[in-house]
Amino acid sequence: MWPATKLTAIFLLGVWHCAITLAVETDFIDCSKKCDGGDVNYELVASVRTMPLMNYTYRGRTYSTPDSDTFLGPTMRVKPGQSLWIKLVNKMGKYSDAEMLGPPSPSAEDYYEMLLKPGEHIKYQRYKRIPDSAEGMKVDTPNMPKHFDSTNLHLHGLDVEVHMFDPVGTHDPDAPHIVIEPGQCYCYKFNIPVHHPTGMYWYHPHLHGSTAIQMWSGMMGVLYVDGPLEKELAGYGVNLQKEFVIWDPALRSVKPDPTAKH
Repeated sequence: MWPATKLTAIFLLGVWHCAITLAVETDFIDCSKKCDGGDVNYELVASVRTMPLMNYTYRGRTYSTPDSDTFLGPTMRVKPGQSLWIKLVNKMGKYSDAEMLGPPSPSAEDYYEMLLKPGEHIKYQRYKRIPDSAEGMKVDTPNMPKHFDSTNLHLHGLDVEVHMFDPVGTHDPDAPHIVIEPGQCYCYKFNIPVHHPTGMYWYHPHLHGSTAIQMWSGMMGVLYVDGPLEKELAGYGVNLQKEFVIWDPALRSVKPDPTAKH
């Protein structure tokens, strides 16, 4: 599904013609392929799920799976000096139990009108004055809510390769941003430095326009860089560890749709 893109470069040197085929490197993979070449390997599946939440039924975008007991993604563990490979599978959109979740993406004009409402003026703190029209929102337009079912991955706080561009770790200034569309898969490859501080970190999407709605939905998880502390605690008989994560979602109550599939 995602073979390396082929570019053909034709060079004319005097009367000699030379055709060379170049492979453009990418970390997109066919979803049937494995991504398990690291010392530690994980698979994340982004999907829309319907789950019980206290006395309510909650539907949202998540990394959790039907057999998990949490809204969060799997807890990952890695040690300094190890390689960490993560296969991200996007099963949102038409690949989930709901072809569309939430309102459609607003146009620039719609977004501009929303920002004019009382209490929203703080959004204009980047401007010396409020724009006269939607065309003047050069700062906000790239970050407007959009492509809610497209995604990527960010390891928050880790000292690892730059991973906002494809392929991970590229130094090509023209490399494209990683945008994983529904039905696509990506193989993230990280190398944890041997000097990396140990502790608890977290991971989440970081695609501008959809980051907030996906994180509030529950697309996040805990990542530990293990070190000597765990071994020292075990020496004192402390072996039980439980994550405590504060999740502050934005929820809206809706009436059940009798025609819905879920």
